[in-house]
Amino acid sequence: MLCTCCDEQLNYVSSGSTVNAALLDLSKAFDNVHHATLLQWLTDVGMPLGIVTLLARWYGGAYAFVRWRSCLSTCFSLSAGVWQGGVLSPVLFNVYVNSLIQNLQRSKCGCVIGSQLILGCIMYADDLVLLSPNVCDLQRMINIYVDEAKC
Repeated sequence: MLCTCCDEQLNYVSSGSTVNAALLDLSKAFDNVHHATLLQWLTDVGMPLGIVTLLARWYGGAYAFVRWRSCLSTCFSLSAGVWQGGVLSPVLFNVYVNSLIQNLQRSKCGCVIGSQLILGCIMYADDLVLLSPNVCDLQRMINIYVDEAKC
């Protein structure tokens, strides 16, 4: 197997090599995605303009307040995140995750299986496992995740 960092042949099990892993929870990052960024991603993946406009109005008109015992805060607008349990939330989450996974694939970091398949991330629901034969590539993958989460 090929190590993407140093181009040497490795067989992870027989050579006693380690595979480095990072386990990440994407739900918190998705809660912080700015609506403008999300709408741009939807446009980029070819979502019809009418639906993007509808979502822009829907999310643009979202307001909340905090109730603590009998006290209410002033009303404030929500500019990030999607509603938990919302009908569209899983679809919007998939758009968000797709962008992250594509960036991870383009990095070509991860464990090489055979001659071409790179296994760098495994995902289940909102949990992501990053795999790499070396810590340099693992750090690059974590940096990609952090850059995506900043959007």
